[in-house]
Amino acid sequence: NSFYKEILNDESSDIVAKEFIKDRLDSALNLIKSIEHRKSTTIMIANSILNKQKDFFEKGIHYIKPMKMQELAQELNIHQSTISRGVNGKYMLTLFEFKYFFSKGLETQETEGVSSISIKKFIKDTIKNEDKSKPLSDEKIKVMLNNQGINIARRTVSKYREELEILPSS
Repeated sequence: NSFYKEILNDESSDIVAKEFIKDRLDSALNLIKSIEHRKSTTIMIANSILNKQKDFFEKGIHYIKPMKMQELAQELNIHQSTISRGVNGKYMLTLFEFKYFFSKGLETQETEGVSSISIKKFIKDTIKNEDKSKPLSDEKIKVMLNNQGINIARRTVSKYREELEILPSS
């Protein structure tokens, strides 16, 4: 602001007023630096998510990989709470909240594992397409997943069914 600039440059201006203006200016500059830092951190997190979840973005939900905030924090050399604050309430153009991409994984016969999100999607789709006169039990769904190389317990299938708000087969 040119008015404040004049006060700072005018030697006859009140010292208290000059100090106040300098203090407010420093505060504004710190705010701008903080916003820029948060922006760069968010972009860094988003790029890491895009790189780790490339198959998800190219092929669909069944290809989402397990990813933990702690692992990403170690990779980016920042604190896990920074990741948590950096993703909280933020969305990508995919309409998915950043937090969506952080999920637990279950062991598979392959080394990478499979995300709980893709397992829930499988369960939801399987139940949606089942013969309604002969609904699939949690045990049958567990066997189907085991046949695909996903090591899952029947109680986990039951837990996921409950989280998806799908009634038991009985």
